[in-house]
Amino acid sequence: MKLLRSDLLAGFSDKLFEIPVNTLNPTGLEFRQEIIICKLSSESIPEGFKLKGSLAFSFS
Repeated sequence: MKLLRSDLLAGFSDKLFEIPVNTLNPTGLEFRQEIIICKLSSESIPEGFKLKGSLAFSFS
């Protein structure tokens, strides 16, 4: 998952990202699906950027 500074400056709402599990190093976790779904929103604030969102995944 990559976030571009230009996207952060413009701001976005409920943008979906897919994170391949094989790009992580989940020691001791076995994921049931090959991707993690991430929904993010961003806004510019005086100190930088504010990100908020959620992750959806299943593991065993």
